[in-house]
Amino acid sequence: MPFTTLIDSEALADRLSDPDLVIADCRFDLKDATWGHREYEAIHIPGAVYASLESDLSGEKNGLLPPSVPGIGT
Repeated sequence: MPFTTLIDSEALADRLSDPDLVIADCRFDLKDATWGHREYEAIHIPGAVYASLESDLSGEKNGLLPPSVPGIGT
């Protein structure tokens, strides 16, 4: 089954005025948690909102899982 939620830039440009369209900018850098928001502030698709991997798209940090980045916490 092909993805229907991903579209190319031309199709996106044609739909920017659609009030039902939601664009979430989720840029993130594991080495610099503020990078994505800085880049979003500098330039983003008109009407897009920023969603942070760390604060918006992740659950509560409870310490039950070890870090998944090699070298951190070891």
